[in-house]
Amino acid sequence: MTLTLTLSRRRERDTYDLFRKREREIYASRVRDRGATRSLVLGALSLPFGLLAPFAIWSGSSSLRRIRSSGGQVTGSWSAALGVAAGIVGAAFGIGGVVFWLFLS
Repeated sequence: MTLTLTLSRRRERDTYDLFRKREREIYASRVRDRGATRSLVLGALSLPFGLLAPFAIWSGSSSLRRIRSSGGQVTGSWSAALGVAAGIVGAAFGIGGVVFWLFLS
């Protein structure tokens, strides 16, 4: 009787631990990297203000590195990639505007 009771309690505990582990994995997979959002905002702001472009590129690339090394537990790679792309476009517009201004004057 005690062996059966011990085995059933052990099975219940294992089932409970498995459920808790899955719950933690589901919760951990929904964590979004703040650097990705920062990169997207800085990239969008770098389009009219080219001085913010290096910060958008730096924030997005470090965020992408963190996301890739997390093993799928951190999300936000699209935001980080769009922030890097907008930062590159903003930097190109900023450099182009400065070159254009220098040639006109």
